[in-house]
Amino acid sequence: MKKLFVSCPMNGRTKEQILKSMKIGRTIAESYFNEEELLVINTWIDDEPPEYIKNERLWYLAKSLEFLAEADYSITIGNYGRYIDRFKSCHIEEDIISEMDIPHYEVDLRAIAPDLYATAVPNNKKHDLYVLRKRTEED
Repeated sequence: MKKLFVSCPMNGRTKEQILKSMKIGRTIAESYFNEEELLVINTWIDDEPPEYIKNERLWYLAKSLEFLAEADYSITIGNYGRYIDRFKSCHIEEDIISEMDIPHYEVDLRAIAPDLYATAVPNNKKHDLYVLRKRTEED
């Protein structure tokens, strides 16, 4: 069975919200990649970083990249990671996915994490991202 890596924001979200995003990502990926059943790589990390770790976000990102190495496909949140500090790790994952030629599909944050869009994306960024999406669609 082929494996799917879902790059979705985790910072400040519950395990249930994250697992829901992964389920949504799986549904989208199975349709987009024309696969009947993809196994979602469980990237939820129950462990806390060891005490000697200086940068927790980097520690979690490194763990995430270990999971990414197993992926046949991936789903990402596109440009949101570039503009919203809370989602920077998603942006880094997406860059690595592109550089490593892992087949991927970008989804709008509203599709994969609707719980975040209203609260995490400032109003001025919503407009900037809308304009950016429109420009991308026109290219």
